[in-house]
Amino acid sequence: MEKLKHEFDPLTGLQTKAFVDDEGTLFVDYKQDIQTQVEMVRRARDSGEGWKKGVRQGFVHALHIPDSVILELRKIGVDVYSNPSYKDLVAGLKKIDRFEACDLTGKRLV
Repeated sequence: MEKLKHEFDPLTGLQTKAFVDDEGTLFVDYKQDIQTQVEMVRRARDSGEGWKKGVRQGFVHALHIPDSVILELRKIGVDVYSNPSYKDLVAGLKKIDRFEACDLTGKRLV
């Protein structure tokens, strides 16, 4: 296999590699270290500041879903880009055991 591209985004931790085989088939591999994002979510949830500020402004940032988790959700039929309900997102995140890692509020919203 011939490697075509290798990118790393230090902000998101997403690593993208593209390969092509001898028959011309393209393969794309994604890996992401989400530990720093999970820590950011935990700190935001534990501080409660986002919840307080959001409630005062009438809008709460409820979830932070890393790119690799979006891909995991798509594998089980939850497409975050097709505007699923919050309830469907939560159910999908719980099914792949990622809800706590993405929940910014620590509250039951639905």
